[in-house]
Amino acid sequence: MSPPGRPSSVPAARPPQAGTTLAQRQQALLARSAALRGELARGLQPLQRPLALAGRVQAAWQWLRARPEIALAVLAGVVIMRPRRAWRWSLSALWSWRQWRRLQGWLQAGSS
Repeated sequence: MSPPGRPSSVPAARPPQAGTTLAQRQQALLARSAALRGELARGLQPLQRPLALAGRVQAAWQWLRARPEIALAVLAGVVIMRPRRAWRWSLSALWSWRQWRRLQGWLQAGSS
């Protein structure tokens, strides 16, 4: 049985033997590190696409934050073209923001 926090497929590090040279220990550690990196890569493979999407969303958000005039132009266009829809969206956004703040307050009160 392996200790907690250590995957069962990873062999435990052995104590150095009297005849083991430093170069042999180094080679063994390098081989173990390569095996662990390969296991980690296989374990993280299912997360590759979601993380790539999150990275693209974050890059788009940073791009938009650097150019607020674009967001304002889109917002002005929506207000001019569809004032009722803009009003409904603004009310929905205000309600959502208030609910978010209420939830944050509730979570902070529960964690203290």
